[in-house]
Order: sequence, then structure tokens, then C-alpha cells
Amino acid sequence: MQGQLPKYFRRAQAAEYVRETVGIPCSARWLAKLAVEGGGPLFHKAGRFPMYSPSDLDRWAEARIGRAQKSTSDTGPAVLKLPGWGFEGR
Repeated sequence: MQGQLPKYFRRAQAAEYVRETVGIPCSARWLAKLAVEGGGPLFHKAGRFPMYSPSDLDRWAEARIGRAQKSTSDTGPAVLKLPGWGFEGR
């Protein structure tokens, strides 16, 4: 992903963007699952195709990264829980 970013990514491009820019594992199949179950990034529809904006992907990926920890025995939430991002009730 070099040069000018497109305004929207298709699902496979969105997964690649998350992997390359944030460094967390992400696949098109996982984004598809999250689109059904909730908890994934916001997306728009262009006909039958889901389209993801880079800014929505950035916000979602950053929300998935937990707080800084000094050791694996630190307690506390591993994932930042943001309203409207599908984490409620889990």
C-alpha cells in the first residue's frame, strides 16, 4: 500500500491495509464474519460490495489494541471497549 490511499477499500484490500499499517492479523474472511456478527469496522455498501474507509479501519484497529502492560500477569481489559463498535454485552 504505497502512494495515495483510495477513499474506500474492498474487503481484501481493507484486510491488507490493517495488516500493513497497524500490524495486527486481519483477513477478508474475518472482516466478513465480523460484518455479520458485529464488532468489525464500520463499512459502506456499494451495491452488494462492502467498502471500508481507511479512517474507519484505523479507528477500529486502534480500538483492538490493548493498554500497555508490564507483564502478562497484569490485569485489566485486553481490548479497549468503545460504544458502537460491537463490544457491548461481551
